[in-house]
Amino acid sequence: MPGLSSLVSRHLDTADAIFPGTRHHSLKKVLQQYQEEVNVNRESKGRPITKTTENLATEVRAYDFVKNRLEAENHNRQKNTSYMYNNTNLRLSQTIKNKTDHKSNKPGRKFALKLPSKTKHVQTYENITINDPSILKLRDMGVSISESEMNKIPTWAEITDHLGKEPVILGLETCEAYRKAVAAKDRYVAPTGQFNTGTNLLPIALDYNCQLPRKSKLATVPWGKHNLVQARLDGYRINKTQYDNYRNEDVLPVVMVRHPLSWMFSTCVHSYSAHWAHTLDNCPHLTNGTSDGAALNPVHMKYGYHPPNQKYHRYDSLIHMWLHWYQGYSKPDLPFPRLVVRLEDLVYHPDKVVKSICTCAGGRLRHSKVYMPEESVKVQMDRSREKKGMNGTLANGRETAGFLKAWIDHASTGSLWQRMTPMDQHFLLKMLRDDPSNQMKLFHYKI
Repeated sequence: MPGLSSLVSRHLDTADAIFPGTRHHSLKKVLQQYQEEVNVNRESKGRPITKTTENLATEVRAYDFVKNRLEAENHNRQKNTSYMYNNTNLRLSQTIKNKTDHKSNKPGRKFALKLPSKTKHVQTYENITINDPSILKLRDMGVSISESEMNKIPTWAEITDHLGKEPVILGLETCEAYRKAVAAKDRYVAPTGQFNTGTNLLPIALDYNCQLPRKSKLATVPWGKHNLVQARLDGYRINKTQYDNYRNEDVLPVVMVRHPLSWMFSTCVHSYSAHWAHTLDNCPHLTNGTSDGAALNPVHMKYGYHPPNQKYHRYDSLIHMWLHWYQGYSKPDLPFPRLVVRLEDLVYHPDKVVKSICTCAGGRLRHSKVYMPEESVKVQMDRSREKKGMNGTLANGRETAGFLKAWIDHASTGSLWQRMTPMDQHFLLKMLRDDPSNQMKLFHYKI
């Protein structure tokens, strides 16, 4: 007769196949503690652990324990979702087997866990079914989905058609050089990228899931996460005391990039230090009336690092700004290791992206699954600012921001394209087509 560990593990595997996401790290930890307690009790009483009666009692406890935990988790899920199987309770049935008790020679009982059969009807919404990989991935990460949100979720086929089936991570060939050049105790991973590209999300995801030799995490590279690559090449350091002890050479920068169309519309809402004539109804407003670029709408951007006597960096348009920023970090001959990661891949492939970054720096994953914050990191930061008596920075979209919204929004740029004026559409295509560095092909983006 198997012990408690194998029994619990077997039943959890079976239950997890029917109710994805039930096998949580916390549940496994409790089960391990429970087994240790059982073993201690047995040893103190001097009983051999091979007795049939005790094995049967152990199996019953295992069944009851798994049953109760799964029923509780399924009950909590049903509060927020309506796409669970009709029968969500686990039932115990007793089956009499010809197993002889070694003392009484009477037939003993073996308890079997009977799982409910799946409902025959697979619920289908207007755009998606509940067994679509997109839904299963969200459920596996523990993301709550309401009835009203179901029809907004893109299918996995739509996501992969827009972004490809695998994540795009540039610079993995520089990882070995980084690990050889920097001692394990001195390694740090930090984000860099334009505004609105996930530079706040990445350090949280790494802190949740990646164990590095050094426990300290960096919210930005020491030369300023939104600065141009020239800041790193010139040895610039931001004027903050907490970064005085970090050398630029010890930090592995992870460059976050976002689809230019999605990024431009996000920057129209949260423009930060970028200034140009635009409104939410006229975005991204690249030109002032002609599609050939004869009358462009310039952008003035204030970086933390800039040439002497030049407070603002001038770009001919918003798409010029995106191209110029990433052209710098994507040069193949940069003299320092770095990774380039698409924000969309951090959303749709967090397991592969986080593992690649963590391994590159010589770390390891903390858990068997990768966890992502369900609430928007910017919203969390906004609330923290308000508690300290400061004003929030998110004037628009705060109520709807979060991981689920990102999952919905990044699957396509078609609706954003339709919101652009014909002149902006033509000019954008021309700029991307004539880009000598071919950033769209490099990042596997398409319009």
